[in-house]
Amino acid sequence: MRLMGIFLALGLAAPALAGDAAELAGSWTALRAERDGASAPELIGHRLVFTGDRFAIAGRDGQPLYAGTYRVDDLTRPGSIDFVHDGGAAAGQTWEGIYRLEGGELTIVDDAPEPARGRPTDFTTAKESGRVLLVFAR
Repeated sequence: MRLMGIFLALGLAAPALAGDAAELAGSWTALRAERDGASAPELIGHRLVFTGDRFAIAGRDGQPLYAGTYRVDDLTRPGSIDFVHDGGAAAGQTWEGIYRLEGGELTIVDDAPEPARGRPTDFTTAKESGRVLLVFAR
């Protein structure tokens, strides 16, 4: 009976992870961007696409920049997201970040500028933080 409870608990947790991945699926466009506490207008217009367990990022001109797999954990607060690069300029790197889905927008803060800095814990950037913040909409 105890084992059945464990299986049920695991079964109930799995859709939550799949739910956010399903909500992320599709194409997102960067509307606002900051890097190290300053506006990063060069990132506005970048497209982030989630398909299955894969992601791709293209510049506003449509040129591919980054690609790989991603994983989310919406059981953490805030939710965590990791981008594991297997193509593009960051091949071999993993960007660790946090995300939130709210009001049709996707906000991500990650350690893309400096992956050795590790996962951010809040939705801010600061001078020399090694963080990038992006707000996307469909």
